Amino acid sequence: AGAGAQALTLDFTCSSEDTAEVVGLWSEVLRSPAMPQSKLDFYVAQVNNILDHANDDAGVVARRELQKVMYGRDSIYARQATKAGIARITLPDLNAFIARWERPEGAVVGVVGDFQPDEMLALLDARLGDWVGQGGELPQVVRDPDPLAPAARAAGKVFLVDRRGSTQAAVAVGEPGVQLMDADVYPLEVLGSVFNSFGGQLFDTLRSKEGLAYSVYGGWDTPPDHPGLFVGGGETSMPAEFLAGLRRVLGEAAASAPSAPRLDAAKGELLNAFVFNFAAKSTQLQRTLVYELLGLPEDLLFQYKAGIEAVAAPDILAAARAHLHPDQQVTVIVGDAAQITRPLRKAGFEVIPLELPPP
Repeated sequence: AGAGAQALTLDFTCSSEDTAEVVGLWSEVLRSPAMPQSKLDFYVAQVNNILDHANDDAGVVARRELQKVMYGRDSIYARQATKAGIARITLPDLNAFIARWERPEGAVVGVVGDFQPDEMLALLDARLGDWVGQGGELPQVVRDPDPLAPAARAAGKVFLVDRRGSTQAAVAVGEPGVQLMDADVYPLEVLGSVFNSFGGQLFDTLRSKEGLAYSVYGGWDTPPDHPGLFVGGGETSMPAEFLAGLRRVLGEAAASAPSAPRLDAAKGELLNAFVFNFAAKSTQLQRTLVYELLGLPEDLLFQYKAGIEAVAAPDILAAARAHLHPDQQVTVIVGDAAQITRPLRKAGFEVIPLELPPP
């Protein structure tokens, strides 16, 4: 069982001969989940332990705080759990949440495996046929019509999280991106592969040739229901030089199309990985259910393959010019402020201290 930003899930795996018994137990948990206080206390303690270590990894901190700056700290796309918020959760809260969101009229059931379809449908009908919804419209998440408005106000700025004594700095840069069904998704996906594939442009330039980073990355996330982000960055001991170099390489990508060999290698890496989408039947089932829940085309995965195959160099250049603006990108750096503030300002970057909230 799980609860995420897009769906609640409850699944099982069992041998064929145990299907009837397991479906019965599964339906009981689905329709009448037990909520003992001891389990709530256990998971509250577990989450608190996770929060205690939320700032251990500088790279994770940089990317997390970048999202907060760009979407806003209270945005549903960047909000972070806190100990105070977790402590306020009660059993009535959990039961109310389940009653509001776990409803048959908003659910999709899928089964894959060794069974007879007619028998499985009869079994599911026997267990779930009388699961009646509440009527009325399903609840909707209240969404900000302009979720990236905070990003515009922070454009071009460099935010610095002080980590005293650190000999390395984690750098994360970002700018508004696209949604899953945007026409530029395919060329941007290929451009991300140009940046990150084996021998990719970012690694080859900033690490191998210039020695400015231990790790470097850049690419677009493409959520189905809101604008995503371009996020790039890396780990470095020279953040001022690294940031200048990263902006230069991204600017070059928006100025000229990738070479034919680099383009072919990037597309080949994406297409060679396509087969792994079918490595497990459970993964295929999960993908089918997600597409159904989110109202996505059933053949989206095959649209993706065809879209990648069709990408040409001019497509990438046009998409890069539309979606890469290095000088306007928001930057978050996690490092020793006493050591790196002066070089950053000397390089011409506006540096703004950024305090981390308590866990």
